[in-house]
Amino acid sequence: MKHLKDAQSEDASKIDSIVSMESIAQITDLYGENRTNLADEIPYSDVTVGGGAVNICVKNTYGRSNKLSNHKYIKFTTPSNGNYEIQATQTDGNGGEAVIDIYKTSPFTSIGSYNVPYENTFTAGEHLIDISNGINRDTCFDVTIIAK
Repeated sequence: MKHLKDAQSEDASKIDSIVSMESIAQITDLYGENRTNLADEIPYSDVTVGGGAVNICVKNTYGRSNKLSNHKYIKFTTPSNGNYEIQATQTDGNGGEAVIDIYKTSPFTSIGSYNVPYENTFTAGEHLIDISNGINRDTCFDVTIIAK
């Protein structure tokens, strides 16, 4: 919505009105940070490169394939060009294998789909990980990103 509102700034209030009719909060940034539908289903988490692990849980509450919470999204910023490793360690014993899709956010570009751990050269800037469980089970992972 943000890009649509930026491109059609004269219609921003109309766009907000249409979104509001669907009981969705106004979206003011790329990640829909202030949305309120199903607020317990936090869509994005932040991971700091070189920081502690962030626990991410994927669930099948709303269905098993391409449904809300089957995928979770992780934002991270690489401070400089270089090699980084993404790790996802299962924390709950429910079985599963973390599968990640990685994107550069500006411009929005797919980097690829991988199993973890995954190491690659990233350019400086904001990135997004789409994490899911390759065998569609409710599973939690501790996600870390480290500079190599």
